Amino acid sequence: MTTLHEDLETIRSNHMPLLATANTITELSPDHTRAYSEIVDIAHQAGIGYIRAVALLLKYETERQREQGNVKEFLGNSLLSDWPTTEFAAALQTRFADDPLFTDSDLIMLLTEMGMLCLQNAETDSDALAWFARQRQLTSEQAADADTATRRLFGIRKREWLRANDEFGNIILRREDCVLRVEMLRQAFLQTFSTEFIAEKEQSGRLETARLRLKLIKENPELDSAEIAERLREHIEERDEQLRGYQLSAAYGLTVARDIDTNDSKEDLETARHLLRRLAMLTHPDRLQNLDLTHSQRRQLNEIWSSTHALRGDRDGHGMLRRSVETLEYNLKLAEQILETAGIEGLDAALTIQGDTLQERICWLERACKEIDAQTVAIQAEIYAISSDQELRFMRALVDAPTTVQEEQRALMKKNAKSYRKEAERLEKEADQLLSLTPKSGGLH
Repeated sequence: MTTLHEDLETIRSNHMPLLATANTITELSPDHTRAYSEIVDIAHQAGIGYIRAVALLLKYETERQREQGNVKEFLGNSLLSDWPTTEFAAALQTRFADDPLFTDSDLIMLLTEMGMLCLQNAETDSDALAWFARQRQLTSEQAADADTATRRLFGIRKREWLRANDEFGNIILRREDCVLRVEMLRQAFLQTFSTEFIAEKEQSGRLETARLRLKLIKENPELDSAEIAERLREHIEERDEQLRGYQLSAAYGLTVARDIDTNDSKEDLETARHLLRRLAMLTHPDRLQNLDLTHSQRRQLNEIWSSTHALRGDRDGHGMLRRSVETLEYNLKLAEQILETAGIEGLDAALTIQGDTLQERICWLERACKEIDAQTVAIQAEIYAISSDQELRFMRALVDAPTTVQEEQRALMKKNAKSYRKEAERLEKEADQLLSLTPKSGGLH
C-alpha cells in the first residue's frame, strides 16, 4: 500500500521528462475539484493510462475524506453514493474523452470493481493495476464486436456480480462480529465458572469416550486394544481440541476486560471486510471441494479458514479480542502460496472477469454469482448455528444470573463432574476386562 504522495513521486522519477507541470507533483491545489484535474493532467502527461489515473483519484479522495473524518461514508453500501463520480467524470473528460475505456455511464461500475479489488491502495506501477487495465481493455474490445443485446446483458450480469460481492463482504464481516461476541461471552462466563465447568466437560467427555469404547469392544470382539484406540482417535482429538478451546478462553478471560470495545476504526473495519471476503473466496470449504488439491494442501487451507474465523490478535500475541488485519494479511499470503503450488490461479485472476468473448464473460459472471450465493447461504447457516447454540444460551443465562444462582450452578457442576468420573471409571474397567478375555489372533479357540 502506498500514499498518493509516494505514487506521485514514483511518477516524477519515472516520467519527469514528460511532465510540463512538475510543480503539481508535490503540491496539489487545496480545492479538491481542481486537484482532480491536476491529478488527471499528471497522469495524462506521464502516459500512465486511464485506469491508473482513476486509481490516483480514488487514492486522493480516500485520503482527503480520511483527513476530514468522513471515512464512514465510504463503507459498505454507501460507498458509491457519496463518491464524487460527477466531478471525477468531468476531470477525466478533459484528458481521456477519447480513451476507449472511458464512458460516463461505466464510471460508477469501474469504481465499484476497483474498490472490490482494493486497487485504490495499489502502487501506481503495480502488476495488479496493469493486470486490471489489460482485462478492462480486453472487455472493451470484446464489447465492440458484440451486439447490443449481449452488451446490455453483460452490464446486467456485471452489476449483479458486484452487488453479490458487496453483500458477501457484509455477511462475512457479520460472521466475524458473531464469532468475536461469542468469544467475549465465553471469556466472561469462564471468569466465573472455569474450574468447575472445564472439570465437568473433561469428565463428561471421558464418560462419552468410555461408552464408545465399550460399545466397540462388544460389537467387534475381534479387535485388539490398539485397533480400538485407532477407531477412537478422531473422537478423542476432537474432545481434546474442545477442551483446549475452553482452557484458552479461560486463560485470556483472566486478563481481558469483560467490556471489551469491538468498535474498530472505520478504516480497519473496511480493510478487514475486504480481506475476509478475499480469504473466503480462496479457502471456504465449499470452494475447496471443487479444487484439485492434495490431502495436505486441503488440510492446510482448511486450517487457514478455521484460524481466520477464530480468536486471534496481532501476530505478536497482543490484543486477543480484536480483528487483526496483520493476521488476515498473513493468512491471505499463505493461502495464495499454497494454491500457487497447486497450480491454481491467483486471487486477482479469480476476482477478475474471465473469458475470450463477451458471451464467455457473461457465463463466467453467472457462475461466479452462483458460487458467491452458495457461500453466502453457507455462512448465513453458520451464523444461525452459532446464534442458536444451546451451550452459548446456557452461558449467557448464567453470566446474567444472580450470585446465588451462580453458586448453585457451580455446586451442580462439581457434583456432575464427580458423577461422570465414577461412571467413566466403571465403564473403563469393564472394557479392560472384556479386552483381557478376548482371544488374540492366531491363539487357541
